[in-house]
Amino acid sequence: MASCPYQYYAQKILSIGASEWPDDEIDAGEIGTIWHKAIELFHKQRNAQKPSKDREVFIKVLQTQFKLLCAENPRYWEVQERLLSYVDSFILWWYARENEGWQVVQSEYSPSQNEFQSIRDENDQELHRVTWKGRIDEIQARDVGEADTDSGNAQWSLIDFKSGNIQTFRSKIKNNEDIQLAFYIQLIDSTQRDLVSSAYYVGVSKDGDSPCPEVALDDEKVSLQTQALNLYQQVHDLFLRMLQGQTLIAFGQAQGACGYCEYRAVCRKDYSFDLPSNTPKS
Repeated sequence: MASCPYQYYAQKILSIGASEWPDDEIDAGEIGTIWHKAIELFHKQRNAQKPSKDREVFIKVLQTQFKLLCAENPRYWEVQERLLSYVDSFILWWYARENEGWQVVQSEYSPSQNEFQSIRDENDQELHRVTWKGRIDEIQARDVGEADTDSGNAQWSLIDFKSGNIQTFRSKIKNNEDIQLAFYIQLIDSTQRDLVSSAYYVGVSKDGDSPCPEVALDDEKVSLQTQALNLYQQVHDLFLRMLQGQTLIAFGQAQGACGYCEYRAVCRKDYSFDLPSNTPKS
């Protein structure tokens, strides 16, 4: 919705979706789920006092996950080898985080009580309630030297793991189009939101000599909490427009969201062409 109001309207209200042909290809979302679960199990099963065993633990976790999958569909063998090639890079990334004092406190976190957002008109009358639901891949925490927040000297970092190229997310953040990390911040209880000091996308790499690439939601002029509040206000304004019967307009940014939107052919907001100079004007 925040990326493009019309995209939300076409998908959720009109129930328009791209046709999918049945096949036995492994869905990218499923690969991501396997990778997320492997990371979660790695942290649960590793012994921090025996880091020399970390690689062995991670490999065993992945092989256990793929045992039945490979028996059911041979295409999983290639996926298994691909994810195994990311292990060394991930471990280097995790060691760097550990050296900075970070520890995993939550994996696959979903709030036990989802907060709702009240949609109100100009007369402060409640028209609707929106419930914020989601799941954060990982929450890390560390203590800092001085108590620089109202909640003491703790800091939280929100992590979203990606099993593919994160260049797209780097571009989204640069163009102020990214909403996922801001959404994650908004999922944190309002009494603890100030603890969030950073939010990252973490990708994968086959280069075992370098840590996984990462992209931070970082803006020197706007705090993370402010970006989350801006998203909160944007959602309120869009729902208010819908409830008041207003049209949801496509943004039509050819270099932005439209470039990878599957509804681009429906709205054609960014479609244009140059008329010959001698074409009569209506």
